[in-house]
Amino acid sequence: MGAPVKATNEQIVDAYRTHGSVWKSAKALGMCGQSVWERLRAIGHPLSSPTWDAEELAELANLAGQCTIGEIAKRLGRPYYGVALKLSRTGTATRFGNRQRKVPRGAGLDKATVKRLAEQLGQASGSLRQFCRANGLSLEPFVLAMQKHEPLAWRAYSQAHTNIVERACRYCGTLYHPMSGKQQTCSRTCAATERRDNAYFNGARRNTVGLAEGVCQLCGQKKEKGLSSHHVLGKENDPENRWLIALCPGCHQIVGKLAGRRFADEESGWENLITLVMARRMAEKGNRVVGAHASVDLEWLTREDVEDLGLDENGEAA
Repeated sequence: MGAPVKATNEQIVDAYRTHGSVWKSAKALGMCGQSVWERLRAIGHPLSSPTWDAEELAELANLAGQCTIGEIAKRLGRPYYGVALKLSRTGTATRFGNRQRKVPRGAGLDKATVKRLAEQLGQASGSLRQFCRANGLSLEPFVLAMQKHEPLAWRAYSQAHTNIVERACRYCGTLYHPMSGKQQTCSRTCAATERRDNAYFNGARRNTVGLAEGVCQLCGQKKEKGLSSHHVLGKENDPENRWLIALCPGCHQIVGKLAGRRFADEESGWENLITLVMARRMAEKGNRVVGAHASVDLEWLTREDVEDLGLDENGEAA
């Protein structure tokens, strides 16, 4: 990786006047969008607020499956809040169900065992439920194991034992062969998840930014399971569940607690918090540095600022 590109304020202003976009200016200068945005703000240069063009939206969609919201904001030179809202409103984060559901531990359904059972299933008479009972198996884990380890055998069995054509799961979109006309989801697990989603999120949980990819949008860690759908504005302020991001349990707890503390309204409160956290962190690592000093600049978004993010007065994408 090469050394960071340096540019004068005059070069940055000229690039911004030419391209009219922080992201395009950064691209032309070979810099990070966040750096260009911060330099323009530092010198007090007026920033226009263009709506997202097709090229920038394409880049947003490309980065959505690879980076956290914070990283995307830096690359595009847009605020974290604006990127989170745009991802939610454009449906960029609706890719759901692309992760393989895991077979429960302790079920004894390893690859070799499932292969043997698949051969027996192909020759067995009676229903699938009867086969599971005869072999001391739980129906749901066995089906998941077949789908994972013997997908071709399971597909052949499903096709042979149902007259219903293959359909997409109503909730996760996975293709499956229904075993009855009433079956609308690929599994009972999906059906239970759908009920919980409808009860609390009005069915919008699948739109959570970062959930499909399994990435916490605060710490950036990859999580196979356990991610929470966090209401960016709070559940009470977002009854229609429009703005949701994925957070791991630890980060979700931190955000919830800090949002309710009084010091969150003051820059000095955040500076003190960061200083204390870094002092403890460095001491635990045995670093020679015994402390840190933080400088925080809070900027509260007004209605005009929200409109500058490319949204209308109702928070919809312009």
